[in-house]
Amino acid sequence: MDVLIRPPRGPPRLPEPRQLPEWRLTKVLTGHKGWVTSVCTDPCDNIWLASGSADRLIKLWDVAEGRLLLTLTGHVGTVKSLAASARHPYLFSAGDDKQVKQWDLTVNQATRSFHGHLHGCTSVKVHPALDLILSASRDGTAKLWDMRTARCIHTLAHGSDAVHSVAVNDADPQIATASADCRIKLWDIRSGTCTVTMTHHKKGVRALCFPRHEHTIGSAGGDSVKRYSLPTGRYLHDMERIDSISFYNTLDINAEGIAVGGTDDGCLSFWDWPSGKLINSVRAPVQPGSLECEAGILDVCFDQTGLRVFTGEVDKTIKVYKEVDLLDDGASHAEL
Repeated sequence: MDVLIRPPRGPPRLPEPRQLPEWRLTKVLTGHKGWVTSVCTDPCDNIWLASGSADRLIKLWDVAEGRLLLTLTGHVGTVKSLAASARHPYLFSAGDDKQVKQWDLTVNQATRSFHGHLHGCTSVKVHPALDLILSASRDGTAKLWDMRTARCIHTLAHGSDAVHSVAVNDADPQIATASADCRIKLWDIRSGTCTVTMTHHKKGVRALCFPRHEHTIGSAGGDSVKRYSLPTGRYLHDMERIDSISFYNTLDINAEGIAVGGTDDGCLSFWDWPSGKLINSVRAPVQPGSLECEAGILDVCFDQTGLRVFTGEVDKTIKVYKEVDLLDDGASHAEL
């Protein structure tokens, strides 16, 4: 009896790149006195944008008008990361002062702190379906917290190097961590054990993102932006890149499958996420009075419509981008 020998599976076949419009700078928001290290948007009504900075302040802005709404104080170090809850009126911040704070936006005050990290915190994320938050630190760990009690549920020991980024998802695997050790780990949220370790990056990994439209995960680091399938963590492909680009610091992906990443040298790139095809790259000029070396992009996020992109930058600004098809005539500047 003949036995059918199947040929080994090759690399996954990628979809044909879509024809997508390019993105351009439309507005610049100023007001911070230090690097803008984190940005996040209102997950419910798309009304406000939050920004965190090396000036230790958190600012909330009107998304439509670019107007400053309020300033929150409480951190005694750089605000490294922000995340907002879609289930509660809470904003969470992670700081270089080892603190994770919960801000109640109905009273605009910090109402709870999460203590336990031994070194500065680098990242915080909110679980989309459960009352949980996940934080990361330079102490080599990530911690899963109950936001209702500030109790630490799991301490995830990634390794000895700093954990730069974490991501949470409502489908297994629900937790991912990325580190300066070039590794990405997927975790079981129930037991707190590592299920998959991914070693495809050759330089430190600085950002992770679970897309909302498909069961994959993306990573950004010194060498590239990569896409993997879940739950296995199988490597799929790299995003097309420009040769001169340095470290990717940040990554976000909207529901339409458009990805955006920013780099140390101020390049903002947009991709068709399923195919990895580069849509366009933008290098916005630095704020007047800043040096050319202050062109780095430290964080990036889409708004909830996926039609606007906000960046936090080394020149102390927040920049706003839209697709060319949606632009009004000219870009504007908001002095706030």
